[in-house]
Amino acid sequence: MAEGGDDPQRLKKIAAAAYEYDNDSRWVDYWSNILIPPHMASRPEVVEHYKRKFYQRYVDPDLVVEPMASSSSSSQSARPSASTNANEQARSRNSGSVPRTTGPSATSGVSSGRWDQQTIQFSVNAWVFVIAVLAVLPLVPKNLSNRAYRLSFMGTACSSLYSLYSLYGRPSAWNMQGMQVYFQSIMGAKDFIYFIYCLTFVTSHLCLKFALIPILCRALEQLAKFLRRNFARSTIYRKYLEDPCVWVESNTTTLNILSSQAEIAIGFLLIISLLSWQRNIIQTFMYWQLLKLMYQAPVTAGYHQSTWSRIGRTVNPIIQRYAPFLNTPVTAEAKKGRDKRRGETKHEIQYFFTADMQSSSEIHHHERCRPVFPTENIGPADSDKGKVRRRVLRKSSAPQICRQQSFGRDIGHAAAETYLITRLSFDLLGYLGVGYRWITRLLALACYAILLMPGFLQVAYHYFFSPQVRRSIVYGDQPRNRLDLYIPPPTSAGLKPVVVFVTGGAWIIGYKAWGSLLGLQLAERDIIVACLDYRNFPQGTISDMVRDVSQGISFVCNNISAFGGDPNRIYLMGQSAGAHISSCALIEQAIKESRGERISWSASQIKAYFGLSGGYNLFNMVEHFHNRGLYRSIFLSIMEGEESFEQYSPGIRLKEPRVRKAASLLTHIVLFHGSEDYSIPCEASKTFAEALQGVEVKTDLIIYNGKTHTDLFLQDPLRGGKDELFDHIVSMIHANDSDGLSKDAVAPPRRRLVPEILLKLAGKVSPF
Repeated sequence: MAEGGDDPQRLKKIAAAAYEYDNDSRWVDYWSNILIPPHMASRPEVVEHYKRKFYQRYVDPDLVVEPMASSSSSSQSARPSASTNANEQARSRNSGSVPRTTGPSATSGVSSGRWDQQTIQFSVNAWVFVIAVLAVLPLVPKNLSNRAYRLSFMGTACSSLYSLYSLYGRPSAWNMQGMQVYFQSIMGAKDFIYFIYCLTFVTSHLCLKFALIPILCRALEQLAKFLRRNFARSTIYRKYLEDPCVWVESNTTTLNILSSQAEIAIGFLLIISLLSWQRNIIQTFMYWQLLKLMYQAPVTAGYHQSTWSRIGRTVNPIIQRYAPFLNTPVTAEAKKGRDKRRGETKHEIQYFFTADMQSSSEIHHHERCRPVFPTENIGPADSDKGKVRRRVLRKSSAPQICRQQSFGRDIGHAAAETYLITRLSFDLLGYLGVGYRWITRLLALACYAILLMPGFLQVAYHYFFSPQVRRSIVYGDQPRNRLDLYIPPPTSAGLKPVVVFVTGGAWIIGYKAWGSLLGLQLAERDIIVACLDYRNFPQGTISDMVRDVSQGISFVCNNISAFGGDPNRIYLMGQSAGAHISSCALIEQAIKESRGERISWSASQIKAYFGLSGGYNLFNMVEHFHNRGLYRSIFLSIMEGEESFEQYSPGIRLKEPRVRKAASLLTHIVLFHGSEDYSIPCEASKTFAEALQGVEVKTDLIIYNGKTHTDLFLQDPLRGGKDELFDHIVSMIHANDSDGLSKDAVAPPRRRLVPEILLKLAGKVSPF
């Protein structure tokens, strides 16, 4: 009789043996990623051992799993794979389930014809396999081959959709929130990835036969699993099908790696297809987003990471030798990972492509980059080594950039963020609903952008290809913690003044590239511009936005000298919503500084603050925004409720007695506004200026007659020639710089980027 202390373990082992592994989708993925010799894959004791390890990992961590006896393994390893009838029965892997020789399994061949879920999946996969083989055969007529090509994708899409429905059922509710929860639960499933993969090619005019490789591998794996589960005792199966099925189930990892290699190769084929008449930019863009999902989803991540590392080992030497200008990182996306063995949560930077980070002095004088592709051995190939090697980005005081930026970098960066943008769009639609005001303004915004497209394209060309633009420099650990630097040409020695610019966008559509026109024009006047990106709603609320902007200002203050900037001549500027966020960050920093708290940058370090068309009193703006399409409910969600209005209203917060001391630390504040601004009336700047003057802060208010919300920031700069706002900002920055003033005096007029008729039409349809 066992001792009392052993009873709990005995009960746990009984529970582990009775657990329904075949109904747990995690078991299939767990078993397929275990690398064991093929002759041992069908051993019952081996399968039982890994079942207990699976149970210990995912169900009951207190279960004690004894190591396998080496003697049994060695004795069995010498046996032929099909020497005895007992081994033939034990070879039925059942996707990792234990073959049973008594009870119901004895009649498995009889019950295999039942029209249940597995039989339906088998029928569809068998049909897909036959059709896919027919599609790839070179002797089949082209018309028939193309039809078989599309039918195979349609069949796999139906099979994947049915599998998702069988496993996850229907959404709990058919509203936006219920659909969001449902899609978040299935988005990492392998069947969902295959479903999106098939839809990508079913709806395309391209006919890439190479894309059928993952479909064939999936169908082959499903067929082998079903046949071994239901026809193990059949004579025909034993004679003709057992060896192929054993090979397929013993080489699941090989098939998955083959699929991942094909999927990545298809991504490059789609990029090449952009040069043909059959190009499809949207399909290529979305497929690279799907590759990003495959790179991160647990069921496919290991295989894709391993493939990318192999590509890196092959491609990097070629790029280093023949095309060093391509040696640029695409992106480094911060993500939060969980160490399952230790039960700890940690932050990692997972590289899609990797960059070499240098010291600030090396970057300033000698900027170079590291391999484009990762070369670490990560994924299933490292499982036998007992650990997975990962690259972790270390914090450094030095700026982390490379000398040249390629257009491919930005395509990769956009693909990396598409999934995030899509998910946040669903969240945003859940807040907005279907409203007349915001839909009409969205359509007006599209027309507005089309009319100004000639100027936008010219600015975009310089933004992507100018050597003076350093894009997406990481300043924090959040996905949107990036900034763009606009560096003046090296025409003069000495440190240059710096403008930290925070873009607008109604707290929803802000993006650092919106400031590219201002950045390029100020860089021509020997001024460095840092355009900050920050989390937008619904990815973040006002407190997150203020925190991101403050962190970006801190990065610039502490690192700009490495780029030739003067840390003692830093100017802060915000436009529209960016003016509100930056003013909140500035006042919050002044309050912390006045209280003696530990700070990473000083409010007194800012030489001047430029607020362009901003709103600074939330109490006065909520009804105004509601009438213009930014509904009260979503505005309250952005601002974290009405109880936060006072904290994030700079014009009100300055009136608090405890803030009086902080006001003395504020710098010279200059507010610009257009008299015809209907998005944020000019009274917002007037009220804020009065509040600043009430606490004895040096303040200037400049109102431009007849100017709208976008005239000052977009239409006037695109018009070229003389620009009052631009000249005023430049003159203030160069006020104590005789060389800068002399260069401004002889600077040629800026050229026109958009015809006047398009600018006037854009002003008529502007939603702002």
